Amino acid sequence: MSGGYIGGGKCKTTKPFWIFGRNMKSIFYPRFHVFRIFRFIIDRVLKSWLGGKAWGDRAVMLEQPNVVVLDHAFATEWIGSFIRQLKERQVPTISFPHSSFMFTHSQVLHVEKKADLPQISEDEFPWDCILVESRMRVKILNDLGIPSTNIYPLGCIRFTKWWNDQLSHIGRQFENDAVDRRPIVLYLASGTNITLEKGMNQLKKLMILYQDRIRFVVKVHARRSRTEIFSELMAKGIEVVGNEISSAVLINAADYVIITASSTVNDAILKGKKIVDVRFTMDNETTFAKYRAVYPVFSFEELKEVFDNMAKFQWTPNLEASSIDSYIRECVHGGHESENELIENCLKLFSEAVSATSIKDFKIKLDHTRSKLMSRIRA
Repeated sequence: MSGGYIGGGKCKTTKPFWIFGRNMKSIFYPRFHVFRIFRFIIDRVLKSWLGGKAWGDRAVMLEQPNVVVLDHAFATEWIGSFIRQLKERQVPTISFPHSSFMFTHSQVLHVEKKADLPQISEDEFPWDCILVESRMRVKILNDLGIPSTNIYPLGCIRFTKWWNDQLSHIGRQFENDAVDRRPIVLYLASGTNITLEKGMNQLKKLMILYQDRIRFVVKVHARRSRTEIFSELMAKGIEVVGNEISSAVLINAADYVIITASSTVNDAILKGKKIVDVRFTMDNETTFAKYRAVYPVFSFEELKEVFDNMAKFQWTPNLEASSIDSYIRECVHGGHESENELIENCLKLFSEAVSATSIKDFKIKLDHTRSKLMSRIRA
C-alpha cells in the first residue's frame, strides 16, 4: 500500500475495505481494491490446492526427503499437509533466511499492519530449526512465542561475497554504454508500504533534475511493479529495472548506490560501494543507520549537494570501517568474524541434518553448536 498521507495519516494505517468506505484510497485508487480482491481469490485457490492432504502425502512419499529447507517467508498454511507428513515421518525441517532484518524495533507487524504479534506455541511452529542472522531476529521470534531451542543463529549466507559472485554471472547483464560518461547511480527501491510519499516525490524530482549529469538506474523490489511509483521516471527516460537483471549485477555496475530500506544494501556494503541512505524517504530507523554503516542524508538540499559531487565523480562518504564491520558481523553474519566461518558452519548444519535419524537426533546434534552461537550473538 502507498505510504502517502490522507487526513494526516499514512494510507497503510487506514483500515482497508473491500468496497468503497472510510478508506479514501478506495475512491482515488480503485485499482488497489482490484488487487486486494484478486490476491484474496488466488490465496484461497492456493490454500485449497497446495494445502490439500493428497498433495502433501504424495509429495513426501515420492521424494522421500532426508531434510527439507524452506524460506522464512514461505506461506506454511498453503502446505499444511506437507508439513504434517514431514512431522509424522520425523523428517527434519529448516527455515532459511532470504534476507536480514532491517529495523531496530521488533514490533514490525504492529507498526506496519496495526496488529499485535500473533503468539505461536511450540507445537504449532512448523520448523524444527530456524536460521537467523541477528540478535534482533532472535528477539522477534521469542516475542512470537518461539523458544530459543528452535533458533539457530548462523547468519544469512545470501549476503556473502561468495554468494554474490555466483549471482553476478546469472541472467542478463547490465549494458554499460562506453560513450555515456555519466556516473551510474543505482537506487535500490523499497515497497510503498514503508516509504513516505513526500520524500519519494522529492527524490524523484532530484533524479529528473540531475539525469543529464547522472545515469540513474532504479531497481524495484522483486514483488513490486515498475509503474507503481516510478512511471514518472520512466516517462522521463530514467531506467527502471525489474527482475530481468539481478541486484548483484546492477550493484557491480554502479558507481554509487542510494537506498531507503532494503536488505540488498548488504551486497553493496560487502562490495565496498559508496552508499547514501536517503533518510527523508522513510520514518523507520534501520539497523544499518543505527550502526552508521552507510552515509545518511536528511534533506532535499543535502542530497542535492551529494548529487553535485557524484556528477563529478568526487563524492566519498566519511564512515568508520569498524562501524561497517560491526554491522555486518552483528546484523547479517550472525556474529561470525568471517564469511568463511559462516559458510563452514552452514555446511556443518546441513551435514548434521542429512545424517540425523529423527528430529530428536537432529536437535541433539545441533544443540552444542547452537548454544555456542547463541551466546556469541547475544554477547
